[in-house]
Amino acid sequence: MTHVIRSMLVTASVSAMALVPLSAGVVMLSSDTVAAQGQGGGAGGNGGGNGGGNAGGNAGGNAGGNAGGNAGGNAGANAGGVAAQGRGDGQAMADGAQPGGLGALRSELQGLNAANAAPQAFENAAPNSQVGRIAAYYDAAEDAEDAAAEAEAEIAALEAAYDGRATGAIEADIEAVEAEIDALGETDADARAELEAQHDALTTELDAAAAHESDIAELEAVIDAYAEAQETENAALLEAANGRDLSPEARTELDAMLGL
Repeated sequence: MTHVIRSMLVTASVSAMALVPLSAGVVMLSSDTVAAQGQGGGAGGNGGGNGGGNAGGNAGGNAGGNAGGNAGGNAGANAGGVAAQGRGDGQAMADGAQPGGLGALRSELQGLNAANAAPQAFENAAPNSQVGRIAAYYDAAEDAEDAAAEAEAEIAALEAAYDGRATGAIEADIEAVEAEIDALGETDADARAELEAQHDALTTELDAAAAHESDIAELEAVIDAYAEAQETENAALLEAANGRDLSPEARTELDAMLGL
């Protein structure tokens, strides 16, 4: 009977869950590409510096060589600086583009970042304000957690109370015994008494199974309340997000900010 109870809760959970699509990825220039571009500029600068120094030395003596060398050296140094800056900027861009990174999650959350507001802001927030809608989601999530805990407790109690067969299987055995009794007639009193004792035991077992199945039927109300609480939670989140579906990672981040 345990699998029947568990399947009821799983069915309620699946029917109440909102489908949350993943957010679209953002394509950004990688740090390696930017660094390569910077290194290319640096190579050009070094070439200019060395060439200028050598040419100046041959044509105009030491003075020309020094002048050309300095000019080329400065050009190489500047190009190297640009390459280093390009490498650093590219790394920063790559870090910000990491899937599921904190910056990306906060960007996806948009107005839901107001979940970090002070407790006083939540207490005094207007219902239709951003903070007020986040507060409504928080309350709905808390209610859903309470409903889930109640359903789990009820299921655990039922599982502990009964571990027998379902009524259908017991009724089939009772019908078989009754058929044997009818076929036996009054010819063998001892055999008839044994069959009647089996019949009595099966009837007692049937009563216990029927009572358990009645308790399961009553549990449906608890599971329905759990499913309804989940639907209310998802609707409140959609309202707080201005109709946007959040990725699972963003929702986890929001719940973490709210302490859920």
